Amino acid sequence: KYETEVFYLGTIHGMESWAHKRPLFLTNFVRHNIQIYGNHQWHRILPLYPELEPHFNLLETPMPIEELNIRMNCSKIYPVDAHPGIINGLHARIFDAIGAGIVPVVEYRRDIDKVFIDMKPPSFKNFDEARKLASYYIENDSRREELAVELNQFLMMNYKSKDCVNRMLSAI
Repeated sequence: KYETEVFYLGTIHGMESWAHKRPLFLTNFVRHNIQIYGNHQWHRILPLYPELEPHFNLLETPMPIEELNIRMNCSKIYPVDAHPGIINGLHARIFDAIGAGIVPVVEYRRDIDKVFIDMKPPSFKNFDEARKLASYYIENDSRREELAVELNQFLMMNYKSKDCVNRMLSAI
């Protein structure tokens, strides 16, 4: 029921230039089975990206966390575009995807190198790279599954809650 190759949950805000970045980004995944979930604002911009319309699912209310987790568990790839409001730091959806056991394909930010020291999620600097990475990991199930486990183990070893709190306290 929930199985898909690429899963994406995200909102569109207004019609400014940032509103076009997200659908333009997601057009790179339409050759795969992609399911996009979002708010009413998507309807204002979808006519400009008709290839996305068959993949779009309107959410009247926020998706319950249990459903989000199930949908992510039944997916292979989660594309993560860099949030325009985050100058430093990483989008939380990277960690949601890893926790759900799927591979995030992440728009590169320098902070990826700071957080993921020994084990990095696939990252891209342009949308063509994103498309190629997604295709590679969708077509190579065993490598994708291995990477999902490796990323999860890396986070569990290096970012346990207690350890993170201790690091923050020692930095104060």
